Amino acid sequence: MAKAKKVLSTVLVALFTVFTVLSYVPAQSAKAATAGPKINMVAQPNAEYKVGDRVLVKFNSGSYKGIVQYRAFLWKVGYGKVKELYPDYAKDSYFYKPVCVGTSTFTIDVFYATEPGVYEIVVGVKAKGAKASTASYVTTSRFTVKAKEEATIKEIAPLSDVRVEQGNTALLPATVKATYSDGTTKEVAVTWPAVDTTKTGFVKVEGTIAGTTLKPVVNVLVVAKALNVESVSVVDASTLKVVGDALDQLKTENITIADNAVTAVKPAADLKSAEVTLENKLAPNSETVIKIGDKEFKVTYGFVVSTVSVVSATFDDDTAGQKVGLKVNGADVDYDYLAAAGYTVEFNAFDSDGINANDSLFDDTTNGTLLDDLSAVTGKDFKVQVTITKGSTVLVSDYATIKIRNLDNTASSISEYTIHNNTLGADQNSTTLVVDETATISKIKVTSGSSKTSVTSGIEVKSSNPGVVSVDSTTYEMTAEAPGTATITITYGDLTKTFTMTVSAKARKVAKVAPDKSTLKMVTGKSATMDLTVTDQYGDPFAADGTDDVKVVFPSKFTDYVPSVSGTNSHDIIANPYLASDSDGSETLTFDASGATADHGSGTIYFKDADGKIIGSLVVSVTEIDNVAKKVIEIYSDSESDDNNLDKNDADDDTVTYRIAQYNSNGVYNGNLDLTGFTAKYNSDVVNVTFDDPSDDLITVTAVDEGTTDVAIYNAEGDYVGKVTVKVVNGSVKITGVQWKNPGLINYATTVKATKVLDIVDYATDDVVKGITLSESTVHKIRITSDAKIYIDKNDDGSYASDADTLLGTLIIKKSKDSTIASDSTDPLAGISVIKGEKGTIIFSILNNDGEVISSTSVKVDVK
Repeated sequence: MAKAKKVLSTVLVALFTVFTVLSYVPAQSAKAATAGPKINMVAQPNAEYKVGDRVLVKFNSGSYKGIVQYRAFLWKVGYGKVKELYPDYAKDSYFYKPVCVGTSTFTIDVFYATEPGVYEIVVGVKAKGAKASTASYVTTSRFTVKAKEEATIKEIAPLSDVRVEQGNTALLPATVKATYSDGTTKEVAVTWPAVDTTKTGFVKVEGTIAGTTLKPVVNVLVVAKALNVESVSVVDASTLKVVGDALDQLKTENITIADNAVTAVKPAADLKSAEVTLENKLAPNSETVIKIGDKEFKVTYGFVVSTVSVVSATFDDDTAGQKVGLKVNGADVDYDYLAAAGYTVEFNAFDSDGINANDSLFDDTTNGTLLDDLSAVTGKDFKVQVTITKGSTVLVSDYATIKIRNLDNTASSISEYTIHNNTLGADQNSTTLVVDETATISKIKVTSGSSKTSVTSGIEVKSSNPGVVSVDSTTYEMTAEAPGTATITITYGDLTKTFTMTVSAKARKVAKVAPDKSTLKMVTGKSATMDLTVTDQYGDPFAADGTDDVKVVFPSKFTDYVPSVSGTNSHDIIANPYLASDSDGSETLTFDASGATADHGSGTIYFKDADGKIIGSLVVSVTEIDNVAKKVIEIYSDSESDDNNLDKNDADDDTVTYRIAQYNSNGVYNGNLDLTGFTAKYNSDVVNVTFDDPSDDLITVTAVDEGTTDVAIYNAEGDYVGKVTVKVVNGSVKITGVQWKNPGLINYATTVKATKVLDIVDYATDDVVKGITLSESTVHKIRITSDAKIYIDKNDDGSYASDADTLLGTLIIKKSKDSTIASDSTDPLAGISVIKGEKGTIIFSILNNDGEVISSTSVKVDVK
């Protein structure tokens, strides 16, 4: 439909054009016989114009010599007449009012193209005074008017270099001359980036112009400023501030200060100020002359203490030369400087009870130096305060907390502890005490790496409620003062363990008898035992008195057996049917039926308290099957080790004891095999096997050295009975690394001793050695004896005991064979003296307990 409308419109416009032009033709034809003027085109319009261009057409009336009048109008193709080109016409005629001779050329140049399109100009002529209908018309050639294209920048004029002093702002041109695509030129605005003028030299700078990708370029020449110092002021005792220009040119050698030196000059980014660091502090409250170039400045550092504080910190218990930190006016203190300014310093330390502890902590209270050996206060915290005085001015700091710890301690947690009830004489299971009872916290162990280690020193035990449970700070003994609860805190270094202790007013009484097995199985005519545990209402061991605490009631069928209890109060149960357990609540019930002829079968033994209440039971099962169906090599119940793995260096785990148990066809234990005449085959480099007392029917295997071996058992006839496989390890802690110190070349007379190569801390007891790495972490100190034995001080007493401590090795010293050193000392602690002219190598080595070198280092000597 839209297309049809467009066609119709085009047709109508065409018809209108034809009609308009032809409307003049008849009149012209009618006058054909008359010799009237006719249009002769002298200059046609151009074929193409841009909007805004001037359109020019020239014509005349040929040879017509009379006076003529012209008419011209603009015709837009496809549209129609646009406008008359001569608006200044007579009211009754479109013809131009002024007249001219027809032979003269007439120019139309009175209009400009205003909008795009295809156009013609229609020109008419008539004789002056003739009617319009007598006019003749012609049409110019068609011409096109196109939209005018926007002119673009084709070229930017080059810019001159800009010169600027270092640190100043470069002044760049705001505009630049641009040449456009239409040939025109004009100044256009430029946007410039910031120019870095901190460094001398040329800087190429590119600007931007809106509407074009062309970039104006200017070269900025940054020239150095001349150094200019305007003032010098004091920042602090070791720092000055210099103000001026071009201070990047200020060097340390430009500054001269009497009895001092400049170590660094740090200019600010704008180069207008600089921080100057001094080698020595400025003399307090006195004038100092500073020369920079040919200028001289005078400054005075007015040192006044306005604030003072002690720095809270944790210190090692065996590191020499440690000092408590002190800040004056927010900065670390220089004690000599304070003294020069007329101030005196005094530290004071107080323990948790508020008692002055200066003697336990400080070597020098005027400068905060601590004692080298602080092991006596390991694990303790102190409140430390400092007083600074000058004349009538006195400043006192707030308290700070100073902690003394074994920083070599690798413990990560308190893993175990035991509550030993002193009143009962046994370790208790519960955390309950009865009023007036006492109990000691003991057997404390800490976890260090993958092992647990017993600790006996550096421990603190406190009660949150001493009115209920009081604690002796030295023995760690707790006393039940009154009913209630209290939180007990065990502290070791920075590790803590807490538990709640309950004090009860109710006396202990027997509450339970527990056999280690629910059924005692035995063979008629043989004997058997059963271990019992007696506990009170709190779950703690109970010592039955053997009179009326726990009564034992037997089935009548077993009365011809001979039951008895063993222990402190061993006795025949039939004659005295009461248990008499030890202080730890243990009791062993024995049935000796070697001569009995009682019937076999089962029965239950009951245990009753004084009120007749049953507090335990034991089933006894007796069989008459007296045969041996199976023999088993078993670990004996009282064996030192409870498995087949032995540790040759652990006195509590280097031996295992076996028995060969016999079982009847019902699986009931039927005594041990008599080992008389028995022998064993094994690797004697790994273990030793003995049948020390064959009548006890026991085999003892003792560790010799690392390895694994089968222990094969043979009877008196040489027949194979059975075997066990035993593994022996060397579980002792070993030195795995040594952090030796490097003293460098010894080219001066001295004594080369252990302290030059090892970090040895002087102690009143055996000295402590640091930098030793072990195969297992330890919380104890590593010490060295006067004869150079290195050991772990497991009992923390500061001296070596072979039965209590762990020997790691021995330090030795020797000189190389090519040495010219005269001294023959073999004492590494005393060392080897070297004098002028001597040279060689001194070797320090640590040997393990087998005499093998674990680690060594050497010191070169060349004394000139």
